[in-house]
Amino acid sequence: KYILPGLALFFSWGLIGHVVLINLDQVSLIKNRGQVSNIVMRYEQGLRSSSKVFALKISLKNHETDFRLHDTYKNDFNDLQDHIEIGDTVTLYTRHLWQTVLSWGKQLDIYQIDKDGETLFDLSRIIHEKKNQTIILSVLTFMLWIWHLIYLQARKNKQLQN
Repeated sequence: KYILPGLALFFSWGLIGHVVLINLDQVSLIKNRGQVSNIVMRYEQGLRSSSKVFALKISLKNHETDFRLHDTYKNDFNDLQDHIEIGDTVTLYTRHLWQTVLSWGKQLDIYQIDKDGETLFDLSRIIHEKKNQTIILSVLTFMLWIWHLIYLQARKNKQLQN
């Protein structure tokens, strides 16, 4: 009675978040430009106690907090560390707070990295990954809402019979 619509709403929120993500572009993101003061792979605790996440953390001299490239892109970490040195000026693109709330994640997650007019990590990589996830999420969300509507109709029919 309450679980099914709750799940449908939860998956709908996820679907909306993914639609927001696949429509991101440079203009819709925050440009964080500064000199690199540190670039290192750092352990982060995942959602479960058994989950170990190693994110690439980039610190900029003019920002108090570290920026993070998620471990989904760990195959790029070594290449990025080879191309970005301490003292280099880079632009890190991150989401606005409202984008983060709608599409989960962290506000200081990196979506694109530019250095000297060259893109070292492109936003299109994230968009491509999220598009594939959106297809699956769309199907699941649609199925949950249909299932809920069938349940409501069956309940209504049962009440009319009594």
